[in-house]
Amino acid sequence: MKKFLFICVLSLFMMSAYAQENQNVINNTGTALLRAQNTSQSSFGATARFINPPRRIEGSVYMFEGWKNTAIIQTKDKKRVAFGNVNYNIRRNRIASRSSIDSLFVFDLGLFDKIIIQGRSFRKLDPDLDGRIFEILFETEKGDLLRFHYLKVLEGSANPMVNRKVDKFKQTNELYLYIDGDLIPVSLRKKDILNALAKNDEEKKALIKFYKDNKLSYKSQENLKKVLNR
Repeated sequence: MKKFLFICVLSLFMMSAYAQENQNVINNTGTALLRAQNTSQSSFGATARFINPPRRIEGSVYMFEGWKNTAIIQTKDKKRVAFGNVNYNIRRNRIASRSSIDSLFVFDLGLFDKIIIQGRSFRKLDPDLDGRIFEILFETEKGDLLRFHYLKVLEGSANPMVNRKVDKFKQTNELYLYIDGDLIPVSLRKKDILNALAKNDEEKKALIKFYKDNKLSYKSQENLKKVLNR
Protein backbone atom coordinates (compact mmCIF):
# COMPACT_ATOMS: atom_id res chain seq x y z
CA MET A 1 0.00 0.00 0.00
CA LYS A 2 2.85 2.37 0.86
CA LYS A 3 4.53 1.46 -2.39
CA PHE A 4 1.36 2.31 -4.34
CA LEU A 5 1.00 5.69 -2.60
CA PHE A 6 4.66 6.48 -3.33
CA ILE A 7 4.20 5.79 -7.07
CA CYS A 8 1.09 8.02 -7.20
CA VAL A 9 2.86 10.91 -5.46
CA LEU A 10 5.90 10.52 -7.74
CA SER A 11 3.68 10.55 -10.84
CA LEU A 12 1.91 13.73 -9.75
CA PHE A 13 5.29 15.42 -9.07
CA MET A 14 6.62 14.51 -12.53
CA MET A 15 3.45 15.77 -14.27
CA SER A 16 3.67 19.06 -12.36
CA ALA A 17 7.36 19.48 -13.19
CA TYR A 18 6.72 18.77 -16.90
CA ALA A 19 3.90 21.30 -17.00
CA GLN A 20 6.08 23.98 -15.37
CA GLU A 21 9.02 23.25 -17.69
CA ASN A 22 6.85 23.45 -20.83
CA GLN A 23 4.41 26.19 -19.87
CA ASN A 24 6.10 28.60 -22.36
CA VAL A 25 6.36 26.14 -25.22
CA ILE A 26 3.92 26.78 -28.09
CA ASN A 27 2.52 23.70 -29.73
CA ASN A 28 2.91 23.41 -33.51
CA THR A 29 -0.75 24.17 -34.18
CA GLY A 30 -2.24 26.18 -37.05
CA THR A 31 -2.82 29.16 -34.74
CA ALA A 32 0.77 29.10 -33.54
CA LEU A 33 2.12 28.98 -37.09
CA LEU A 34 0.00 31.97 -38.06
CA ARG A 35 1.39 33.86 -35.08
CA ALA A 36 4.94 32.93 -36.03
CA GLN A 37 4.44 34.30 -39.53
CA ASN A 38 3.66 37.74 -38.12
CA THR A 39 6.99 39.11 -36.88
CA SER A 40 5.20 41.86 -34.96
CA GLN A 41 3.67 39.16 -32.75
CA SER A 42 6.66 36.87 -32.50
CA SER A 43 10.09 37.62 -31.09
CA PHE A 44 11.59 34.19 -31.62
CA GLY A 45 11.92 34.18 -35.38
CA ALA A 46 9.98 34.05 -38.61
CA THR A 47 8.76 31.24 -40.78
CA ALA A 48 10.79 30.21 -43.81
CA ARG A 49 9.56 28.73 -47.03
CA PHE A 50 11.49 25.73 -48.26
CA ILE A 51 11.83 25.48 -52.03
CA ASN A 52 13.66 22.82 -53.92
CA PRO A 53 16.83 24.39 -55.37
CA PRO A 54 16.77 25.00 -59.14
CA ARG A 55 18.65 22.65 -61.36
CA ARG A 56 22.25 23.77 -61.69
CA ILE A 57 23.15 25.37 -65.01
CA GLU A 58 26.74 25.88 -66.12
CA GLY A 59 27.84 29.03 -67.87
CA SER A 60 26.99 32.68 -67.29
CA VAL A 61 24.05 34.90 -68.17
CA TYR A 62 26.49 37.80 -68.50
CA MET A 63 28.18 38.77 -71.75
CA PHE A 64 31.49 39.88 -70.27
CA GLU A 65 33.70 37.94 -67.89
CA GLY A 66 33.68 39.70 -64.54
CA TRP A 67 32.55 43.22 -63.70
CA LYS A 68 35.75 45.17 -64.26
CA ASN A 69 34.35 46.85 -67.36
CA THR A 70 34.03 50.56 -68.01
CA ALA A 71 31.02 51.76 -69.98
CA ILE A 72 30.80 55.01 -71.93
CA ILE A 73 27.26 56.35 -72.12
CA GLN A 74 26.56 58.61 -75.07
CA THR A 75 23.56 60.84 -74.57
CA LYS A 76 21.21 61.88 -77.35
CA ASP A 77 22.98 65.27 -77.54
CA LYS A 78 26.31 63.38 -78.02
CA LYS A 79 27.72 64.01 -74.54
CA ARG A 80 29.63 61.14 -72.91
CA VAL A 81 29.75 59.87 -69.31
CA ALA A 82 31.81 56.96 -67.94
CA PHE A 83 30.59 54.28 -65.50
CA GLY A 84 32.59 51.46 -63.92
CA ASN A 85 31.76 47.86 -62.96
CA VAL A 86 29.36 47.28 -65.85
CA ASN A 87 28.04 44.09 -67.44
CA TYR A 88 25.26 42.96 -69.75
CA ASN A 89 22.77 40.40 -68.44
CA ILE A 90 21.70 38.71 -71.68
CA ARG A 91 18.98 36.64 -70.04
CA ARG A 92 17.18 39.68 -68.59
CA ASN A 93 18.10 42.04 -71.45
CA ARG A 94 19.58 44.53 -68.97
CA ILE A 95 22.85 46.46 -68.70
CA ALA A 96 23.81 47.30 -65.13
CA SER A 97 26.57 48.70 -62.96
CA ARG A 98 27.38 46.88 -59.73
CA SER A 99 27.94 49.29 -56.85
CA SER A 100 28.31 46.52 -54.24
CA ILE A 101 28.02 42.75 -53.98
CA ASP A 102 24.23 42.88 -53.61
CA SER A 103 23.39 46.19 -55.30
CA LEU A 104 22.94 46.90 -59.01
CA PHE A 105 22.11 50.07 -60.89
CA VAL A 106 20.18 49.20 -64.07
CA PHE A 107 20.54 51.63 -66.96
CA ASP A 108 17.48 52.83 -68.83
CA LEU A 109 18.96 52.72 -72.32
CA GLY A 110 15.88 54.42 -73.71
CA LEU A 111 17.28 57.67 -72.32
CA PHE A 112 20.58 57.39 -74.19
CA ASP A 113 21.82 57.22 -77.75
CA LYS A 114 24.08 54.24 -77.03
CA ILE A 115 26.30 52.62 -74.41
CA ILE A 116 29.81 51.39 -75.25
CA ILE A 117 31.43 48.50 -73.34
CA GLN A 118 34.91 47.26 -74.28
CA GLY A 119 34.61 48.98 -77.65
CA ARG A 120 31.25 47.37 -78.42
CA SER A 121 28.20 49.63 -78.82
CA PHE A 122 24.68 48.78 -77.66
CA ARG A 123 21.36 50.50 -78.24
CA LYS A 124 17.79 50.02 -77.12
CA LEU A 125 15.26 50.42 -79.89
CA ASP A 126 11.77 51.83 -79.51
CA PRO A 127 9.03 50.07 -77.45
CA ASP A 128 7.38 48.77 -80.63
CA LEU A 129 10.37 46.43 -80.91
CA ASP A 130 9.87 45.06 -77.38
CA GLY A 131 12.51 47.40 -75.95
CA ARG A 132 15.22 44.90 -76.80
CA ILE A 133 18.91 45.80 -76.58
CA PHE A 134 20.91 45.37 -79.79
CA GLU A 135 24.62 45.49 -80.44
CA ILE A 136 25.45 47.96 -83.21
CA LEU A 137 27.80 46.36 -85.73
CA PHE A 138 27.80 49.35 -88.05
CA GLU A 139 25.72 52.40 -88.91
CA THR A 140 25.12 54.01 -92.30
CA GLU A 141 22.78 56.64 -93.67
CA LYS A 142 20.71 53.95 -95.40
CA GLY A 143 20.57 51.47 -92.53
CA ASP A 144 22.31 49.78 -89.61
CA LEU A 145 23.41 46.20 -89.01
CA LEU A 146 22.45 45.06 -85.52
CA ARG A 147 23.02 41.91 -83.48
CA PHE A 148 20.55 40.64 -80.89
CA HIS A 149 22.04 38.42 -78.19
CA TYR A 150 20.10 35.75 -76.33
CA LEU A 151 20.68 32.55 -74.35
CA LYS A 152 19.89 28.96 -75.13
CA VAL A 153 19.81 26.26 -72.48
CA LEU A 154 21.50 23.04 -73.56
CA GLU A 155 19.91 20.28 -71.52
CA GLY A 156 22.16 17.85 -69.72
CA SER A 157 22.03 14.14 -70.31
CA ALA A 158 23.03 11.02 -68.43
CA ASN A 159 24.20 9.57 -71.75
CA PRO A 160 28.03 9.34 -71.57
CA MET A 161 28.17 9.95 -75.34
CA VAL A 162 26.73 13.44 -74.82
CA ASN A 163 29.37 14.31 -72.21
CA ARG A 164 27.13 16.92 -70.54
CA LYS A 165 25.73 15.91 -67.16
CA VAL A 166 24.20 19.30 -66.30
CA ASP A 167 22.33 22.01 -68.22
CA LYS A 168 24.46 24.71 -69.82
CA PHE A 169 23.90 28.28 -71.00
CA LYS A 170 24.95 28.97 -74.58
CA GLN A 171 25.23 32.54 -75.83
CA THR A 172 23.92 32.95 -79.36
CA ASN A 173 22.69 35.77 -81.57
CA GLU A 174 20.67 36.91 -84.58
CA LEU A 175 21.42 39.60 -87.16
CA TYR A 176 19.02 42.36 -88.18
CA LEU A 177 19.04 45.22 -90.64
CA TYR A 178 17.43 48.36 -89.24
CA ILE A 179 16.19 50.40 -92.21
CA ASP A 180 13.69 53.28 -92.08
CA GLY A 181 12.41 52.17 -88.67
CA ASP A 182 11.91 48.55 -89.76
CA LEU A 183 13.78 45.66 -88.16
CA ILE A 184 14.54 43.03 -90.81
CA PRO A 185 15.96 39.60 -89.83
CA VAL A 186 18.93 38.78 -92.02
CA SER A 187 21.84 36.39 -92.33
CA LEU A 188 25.02 36.98 -94.27
CA ARG A 189 24.03 35.04 -97.36
CA LYS A 190 23.03 36.10 -100.84
CA LYS A 191 19.31 35.24 -100.67
CA ASP A 192 18.65 37.09 -97.40
CA ILE A 193 20.60 40.19 -98.39
CA LEU A 194 18.86 40.46 -101.75
CA ASN A 195 15.42 40.03 -100.14
CA ALA A 196 16.21 42.64 -97.49
CA LEU A 197 17.70 45.32 -99.76
CA ALA A 198 15.98 44.85 -103.12
CA LYS A 199 12.30 45.67 -103.66
CA ASN A 200 12.01 44.12 -107.12
CA ASP A 201 13.86 42.02 -109.69
CA GLU A 202 15.49 45.05 -111.27
CA GLU A 203 17.01 46.12 -107.94
CA LYS A 204 18.15 42.54 -107.30
CA LYS A 205 20.01 42.47 -110.61
CA ALA A 206 21.68 45.80 -109.85
CA LEU A 207 22.68 44.57 -106.40
CA ILE A 208 24.12 41.31 -107.76
CA LYS A 209 26.07 43.32 -110.35
CA PHE A 210 27.47 45.61 -107.63
CA TYR A 211 28.70 42.63 -105.61
CA LYS A 212 30.23 41.05 -108.70
CA ASP A 213 31.88 44.18 -110.12
CA ASN A 214 33.46 45.05 -106.78
CA LYS A 215 34.37 41.44 -105.94
CA LEU A 216 32.44 41.55 -102.68
CA SER A 217 31.44 38.65 -100.45
CA TYR A 218 27.89 38.22 -99.19
CA LYS A 219 29.35 36.76 -95.99
CA SER A 220 31.27 39.90 -95.06
CA GLN A 221 29.83 42.56 -92.73
CA GLU A 222 32.25 45.14 -94.12
CA ASN A 223 31.16 44.36 -97.67
CA LEU A 224 27.52 44.75 -96.62
CA LYS A 225 28.45 48.13 -95.19
CA LYS A 226 29.93 49.13 -98.57
CA VAL A 227 26.68 48.09 -100.27
CA LEU A 228 24.62 50.29 -97.93
CA ASN A 229 27.02 53.20 -98.47
CA ARG A 230 26.98 52.94 -102.27
